[in-house]
Amino acid sequence: MKIDKSLFADLSAKNMESQGFPPLTANIYTYLLFDYEHQGITFDELTAATCASKSSISNALNRLLQGNYIEYFTKLDERKRYYRINKSIFKIQFINSIHQLKEENQILKRLAEHRVKTMKYEDNETKKIKLHIGLQEKTIALYEETLRALNKIK
Repeated sequence: MKIDKSLFADLSAKNMESQGFPPLTANIYTYLLFDYEHQGITFDELTAATCASKSSISNALNRLLQGNYIEYFTKLDERKRYYRINKSIFKIQFINSIHQLKEENQILKRLAEHRVKTMKYEDNETKKIKLHIGLQEKTIALYEETLRALNKIK
């Protein structure tokens, strides 16, 4: 497996930020992203690649498994587990993003309505909130369109 160190560092940092992963979890997730053929990476390979303790790696893998970011499989006549990125992770992330945006959108709509009802007029801040609501709705539509396209890809 060939890994671009600069790209690895950038992806790992982004995964810490966007997914809220601790550093080791982000590094393992990022390492698995470079397994382009989805052959799977063993626990021992992850230990060698990260130079982390087995318990730390185990905790990171469990976190990734529980979040459906990764999956594991065993090969015929082997006891070793092979870890790889969940092939549906991009779909899962879009579904989660859509859900989060819809929840926030509903709350902002309630806030805008409450402001107008309480103040008896629509001030500039309410107009800004409504612009944000409109942007969210466009983003939701775009995410849903992308999700439909992802569902067509095997």
